[in-house]
Amino acid sequence: MKFNYFPDPVDPFFTYPLVPVKLKGPIGTIELRCLVDSGAGFDSFPLSVAKEVGIPIESCTSDFVTGIGGRVPCYICEVEIVIGPRSYKTEAQFLPPIEMTSQGVPVFREIPPLLGRKNTFANFKIIFDEANQELELIPSRK
Repeated sequence: MKFNYFPDPVDPFFTYPLVPVKLKGPIGTIELRCLVDSGAGFDSFPLSVAKEVGIPIESCTSDFVTGIGGRVPCYICEVEIVIGPRSYKTEAQFLPPIEMTSQGVPVFREIPPLLGRKNTFANFKIIFDEANQELELIPSRK
């Protein structure tokens, strides 16, 4: 499966490898564009996504992650992810909005949906083609 990179809505000079994903929960499915992030250890989604598809956060494992937003709480839950014809169950992290500073003013922002190494990268061979602004996902034989 090949996907074109998407331009940044603020600065079209920058493009990103985003993939259309369906995330399934107990009461629904949500379609998202997720950043394929070789620097991310796990698939991570905003906490609002868990609520929208009916994932009971109170029954998930709670932990902390450290990244660009500093040390933030997260909830680790099993989800089903669908990319093209491939569907797989995996553990994903759900994070609340993180505090950032914009022009000296603290603001809270949701993290972008990320597909990381332990989860998604284990299910696909991934080719980043920067020259052609394409991403290719080849399902593994698992």
